[in-house]
Amino acid sequence: MGPYRGWRLTVFVVSIALVAFAAPTAAVIVALSLGRALDGGSGSAVLQTSDPPSTDSRTTETSECPTGDNAATTVDVKNVTGTNDGLAHRVLDELANNGFERGTATDAHEPPSSVVRYATGQEAAGCRVAEALDRLPVEPDSNLPAGKVSVFLNTDYHGPGALPEPTT
Repeated sequence: MGPYRGWRLTVFVVSIALVAFAAPTAAVIVALSLGRALDGGSGSAVLQTSDPPSTDSRTTETSECPTGDNAATTVDVKNVTGTNDGLAHRVLDELANNGFERGTATDAHEPPSSVVRYATGQEAAGCRVAEALDRLPVEPDSNLPAGKVSVFLNTDYHGPGALPEPTT
């Protein structure tokens, strides 16, 4: 038994704490090859980090969206930016190119940030629309009929169909 018996374990525990502090949203996977580390011999510890699946119910990931018939979903796109630059029409064109049924393109006055709203029980359709628009947040809307999705685009939208940012 060597003089640094507890030291290796202390360094290991401090290392895990630092990783958890630096990246609190990362899942820490710890693989130990203890060998004889606890009794004064050699051993090793390997730390690996990976991002966990999102816990935000308003975000989407490609692997979370079930496949389905996009043509069975009619999408309305509403421009909330206060500008009449054709954003809603361009985004509706993008969605139609992804196989969604073309709804209306209009102006609206709310909500304050871009979002995809889906009818009750139509989360998969909302998810696929959000995925086509660079993963916009999604939320249910009990006022929408089945087979209908509404997209609200505000100044925070920079996905397909948006105008490029002006360069200075």
